[in-house]
Amino acid sequence: MNAMSSERLDLTCLEALYDAPEDDGFNALSALAATGLTMDQAQRWLLDARAADLVSELDAGLVPGDRPTRRGRGIVEDARRRRSDRAYIRRTAQRRLLAWTDAVERGNVLRFVASDEAWIDGLTLSLEQVADAARALHDDGLIKARILGSAQADVVRVDVEILPRGREVVDEYNGDPVRWRASMARRETVVSIGHNTGAVAVGGDGARVQATLTNGIDAEALGRLVEALVAARGVLGLAPADEREFDTHIEELKTGEPGRIQRAL
Repeated sequence: MNAMSSERLDLTCLEALYDAPEDDGFNALSALAATGLTMDQAQRWLLDARAADLVSELDAGLVPGDRPTRRGRGIVEDARRRRSDRAYIRRTAQRRLLAWTDAVERGNVLRFVASDEAWIDGLTLSLEQVADAARALHDDGLIKARILGSAQADVVRVDVEILPRGREVVDEYNGDPVRWRASMARRETVVSIGHNTGAVAVGGDGARVQATLTNGIDAEALGRLVEALVAARGVLGLAPADEREFDTHIEELKTGEPGRIQRAL
C-alpha cells in the first residue's frame, strides 16, 4: 500500500473492522490486510490503535479479534455522515483545491487528485468534482482555471493558477471560500423592512440600513429580505439542523402573515 496520512489510514482500517461480519472466524489482521496492508503494517497499526483507544481486543487469544471502541465507531460514523453531505464535499473540495493551488501556484489538477488532499472522509474526489470546484473558484476570481473536454468526456484536463484574490482568501480567511463569500454578502446586502410592532433593518459591514415603523408590512422590502436570505443560505456553512431551522423561518416570511413573520424575524 502507498504511504497515506495517518487520518486516512485510521479511517480505512477502522471501517474495515467496523464492517467486518460478526462470526467466530473473525480475524482483525485479515480484515486489515484486505485494505492492502501487509501483515506487519496491520500488526503495527493495531498496536497503535489500541494505545489510542480506537480499537480494543474483545477476547484475548492467538487470533486478534479487535473491534472499534466507542471513539473508533464515532470516527467512522462521523466520516460517513460528512461524506454523504454533498454540500460539505463541495465546500471542502473548493477549500482544499484553493490551498493546493496556492502552494503550487499553477499546475494540472491530476496531481491534486492523486494526493491525500483529494481524499475527504473516505471519498476520493473525481476529476469532474475537482473541475466543479475549479469552476466555482474561477467564477469568484480566486483562481484561473482552464478546463478542457472532449467528445467522450466533459472533462479531460484541468489546469489552475492562483490569483491575487485567491491568495487574499488564503491569508485572511484561512483559505475558506465560504467564509470569504459570506463576508462579501454581508458587505453588499442591504434590506430594510417595517412591521406593525416595531422596525427591523438588516445590513452588513459598511452597509447603510434604515428601519421605519409603519402600520403594516412593506411587501416589497420583505421580498428583498427573503431573496437575500435565500441567496446567502448556500454560503453560510450551516449545520444540517441549523439549515432546517433557517429554511423554516424563510417559509414563515413567505406566508405574508404578520404574526408568523414576526416570529420568523
